[in-house]
Amino acid sequence: MEKRIRKYFIILITGILLVILITGVILFNSTMRKVYIKQVEQTNKNLTGQISSSFELIIQQISEQMNKLAIYDSDFGDLVQQRNLKISNYLDLYDELKQIVMGNQYIHSVYLYSEEEGIFFDSKRGNCFSKEKFFDQEVAEAAASKYLTTVPPHLIRGDVLVYSLIVPLKPHYTNARYVLSVNIDMGMLYKDVMRRNTGDKEIQLYVYDENNSIIISKDFRDLNKNITEKQEEISKAFPNRNIWSVLNEKVGIMDAVTYSSSLNSYFYVQVPFSFNFSKMYNNYFLLVVILLLFGAAIIIAYIVMCYTTKPIQEVLTDYNDKLMRDFLTGTSHEKNKPLQMASIMEKYFKHDNYSLLLIDVNDNQLEIYRTVSAIMEELQVSAGNLMLKHISIFGSRAAVIVNYNNISAMEQFTNTYVRQLYQKLNDKYYQQVYIAVSSGITDPALLSIAYMECDEIQQYKLSMTDHIIHYRQFQEKKTPIIYPVELEKQLINNLLVENSEGCIFYTRKFLKHILEDEGLLTDIQIKNYVYQLQNEILTRISSLPISIKTTGSSDMKNIHNRSQIHDILLNFIQSICSEIAKKNTNNASIINEAIIEYIDANLTENDFNLNSISYQFNMNRNYLAKLIKEETSYSFNDYVNMKKISLAKDLLAATVLTVEEVAHRTGFTYAHYFIKVFKNLEGITPGQFREMQNNSNNA
Repeated sequence: MEKRIRKYFIILITGILLVILITGVILFNSTMRKVYIKQVEQTNKNLTGQISSSFELIIQQISEQMNKLAIYDSDFGDLVQQRNLKISNYLDLYDELKQIVMGNQYIHSVYLYSEEEGIFFDSKRGNCFSKEKFFDQEVAEAAASKYLTTVPPHLIRGDVLVYSLIVPLKPHYTNARYVLSVNIDMGMLYKDVMRRNTGDKEIQLYVYDENNSIIISKDFRDLNKNITEKQEEISKAFPNRNIWSVLNEKVGIMDAVTYSSSLNSYFYVQVPFSFNFSKMYNNYFLLVVILLLFGAAIIIAYIVMCYTTKPIQEVLTDYNDKLMRDFLTGTSHEKNKPLQMASIMEKYFKHDNYSLLLIDVNDNQLEIYRTVSAIMEELQVSAGNLMLKHISIFGSRAAVIVNYNNISAMEQFTNTYVRQLYQKLNDKYYQQVYIAVSSGITDPALLSIAYMECDEIQQYKLSMTDHIIHYRQFQEKKTPIIYPVELEKQLINNLLVENSEGCIFYTRKFLKHILEDEGLLTDIQIKNYVYQLQNEILTRISSLPISIKTTGSSDMKNIHNRSQIHDILLNFIQSICSEIAKKNTNNASIINEAIIEYIDANLTENDFNLNSISYQFNMNRNYLAKLIKEETSYSFNDYVNMKKISLAKDLLAATVLTVEEVAHRTGFTYAHYFIKVFKNLEGITPGQFREMQNNSNNA
């Protein structure tokens, strides 16, 4: 029955289309001038769309840049709080603000608002103002809110038209709240957009809000005028605006309007044009062909729709997902969008508590949403009162909003269902899946902050032992790790003496330090530490006749888990050990030379002894003493004392230091022991040696 209905419906649609086509051909001659005018109108509409899209694109780029800054940059709070300690701190604060201005040619100025002090810092003037006396009160009111928002175009200081993006900075170390206001120079943006889209044509652009008030214009005197008044002024100046006048006089003014949902404004253009009658007739045959193709396309589209397309409900779902995605990622520029989305989600969800899961797969070429969707549908069946909403962020990333009524329900979900979700994803994308779990919130308007938390966690994948990462655990562990210079030195010393076991031992200690200590490093920092170690090693062994390269940037970029880091660094160290073993025909000599060189450089240190050398080279103490004896023909103590006395003789002859000072400078703890060793080796005391040197110089 359903197939018969579809068949009759297709026949009916086909008959109607044929009637329309025949009627269109008959009426074409009488309407082709109007068609030409419509083409001009469509061209103007497209132009208006291009202009509005240019405005939206540039503002969106700046907004995304500021959102990233809000997540990762925590210096502003420190600079504000420490600005009165030193004048350099005060200057650094404004330098940071000016760096933002220099980051984009359309940024006019930046304000930083400290809620705790009620003060605005202005990058343009290098000064600060109280909130009550701040010259831009529209921004002051917007900064007091807790949401990402915008301030419509407005004049500051009477001569600059700006559009302000209000971006709350994420607090890192204190509870103090700071807000950035990034002011976009709409005058400069107006000129550049019009030049790129219209060239030298005399085209007028007006942007007006929902109250029909002009907010952007080439002439600032038009600001705040009603757009209808402006249209009346243009009508008086150019009376030939109707179609019939244009057809008769061959010139006129055509206009077009486009609404920008992201900017919540209307773009209105006035375009002068001349009528080209020959082009209109050239379009006759093309129009007929287009109408025929249009009819065929409708029939094909209907057939495809009946048998293959998704239901309307799925299309609406995709649209709602886009709205939620823009809300979570902060890519929507509409002023009241956070409040609107919060209201929608309060109706959609029934519980008061929210958390966010952010699922990432390392391979950016993968599309994971369908897989995540199928798994979440399975989990929803057994999740009880929990409400789950999954959203595609981009190909290899998806988010899940979790709505729950109490903490225990969320803990059960995290311990059971999130682990199941990971296992199912890991079966398909082995060792490439990471799931970040945000902290809990009670206000759905703060879900964008929860997304920022998860996005921040995803920068620390290599530092985490588990592929499921909780924000509270991340915060507890978030302390910096200093580059292990001492481990680097010990590793290089063992390389130079070709102690492969010691090399592997210190390499594993290095990896444990950067991956498993109490602090955290970002993935980029970990890769940089490994790259830095490789460079330091190659620098120290550059004189050896071997050829080893560091890990390339492309290979580093493809590192996605801890085992890959281990393999790359261990293989690098083992390759060097192997090359040294192949190239050196006298390994014992090289080992001894490195040890003696270390002794000569460090023998005056207070804690210098045979144990410290064996620790540096990870060698047995007795075996090390034997090597030194074979290389120098002296015992360790005799060789060290001989070197120290040689240095002491130089100091006694060239300086006026006391014997006790010379003893300490050459590594002797006690002066009487220094004198005893000196006399045993030289046959005279240090004082007698100095007297002999002085007499010799005087003679």
